[in-house]
Amino acid sequence: AAADRARGPAGQRASTLPGAFAAGLAGLNQAQILTALQQGAGEIHADSVDAMLQYNRTNRAQVSGRLSNAQLGDGKLWVVVGGDTLKVEADAHASGYRADSGSVTIGLDRALTDTLLVGAAVSYGETELDAGLMGDGKSFSYQGHAYAGWRSGDYYVNGVVSVGSDTYKTARSIDFFTGSERFAAKTDGASLAADVEAGRHLTWGPAAVTLAAGLSSDRIERDGVQEMGGAIGALAFEDETRTAVQGRIGALLRAETDVWSVKVRPQASLFVMQEFGDKASAFDTALHGERFSVTAASPGDTSVKLATSVETELSERTRVSLGYRYGWSDNAQSHAVRATAAIAW
Repeated sequence: AAADRARGPAGQRASTLPGAFAAGLAGLNQAQILTALQQGAGEIHADSVDAMLQYNRTNRAQVSGRLSNAQLGDGKLWVVVGGDTLKVEADAHASGYRADSGSVTIGLDRALTDTLLVGAAVSYGETELDAGLMGDGKSFSYQGHAYAGWRSGDYYVNGVVSVGSDTYKTARSIDFFTGSERFAAKTDGASLAADVEAGRHLTWGPAAVTLAAGLSSDRIERDGVQEMGGAIGALAFEDETRTAVQGRIGALLRAETDVWSVKVRPQASLFVMQEFGDKASAFDTALHGERFSVTAASPGDTSVKLATSVETELSERTRVSLGYRYGWSDNAQSHAVRATAAIAW
């Protein structure tokens, strides 16, 4: 519709803007026109913000996991190095994408009382985005986290607040009949999130079971940007804000055993996640002043997260662990691997 509004008079091939966009489609067959129009919508921009949201959630989960495994009484310095892969399939609005992320988080915490632990952490992460013919991108995120955990008998409440500074780079092209045009953009943004979880610890034979429910809220802001490159299909985006609220409920199972005089603690968890609100980012953009909306492919409303890890106590004050997390929804799959080291004093 935006291309139609910008096109020149019927029967004339415009060589100047704004009609040159529609003129570039002349000569393409039906399938090629459909591809060029989808490329022209710039969905890689919406994809990049949704990928940032999923990265933030996964990154924050390791801070929440730190609270779940922390022992009151000691101060600890901990480091987590991780890698993530997210694959979102095409839906009725967009073609889908793959996001590969790497991150490192360093944290410090200590018990203030017999029931209260507080801490802070910083993270850095990079995400590579691949949307096939729709383009690619790369994002960088610097985050700070403040967290606290309260314990009273078998009951607990954990909370995490995160703030971040983000940078987005995108690149895409449109395959016109007259040739391919490429476009690039770079802009900044900010992230803000809060997460709270409450639960109860139970004993089940030699194992410990934790029943938990949580709620998280994310707000991602991306600055406006005017694409650089070919003039025919360059898009202009205003400031955009993505908000998301997600609830979860599930259980975590822990055990402890000795292997050659070394304490080993395996654990596994299963959570069901539910989105409350928008399922995907939707951006308002403009082609030569003609406005339209572009939406990222949605992972779905409901997802399941299965995680497993093994922690080893190398000494009285040193622990290392390795974990894997799998996520599934009706339109997406994700994988996350984490290596963690903690030193107490």
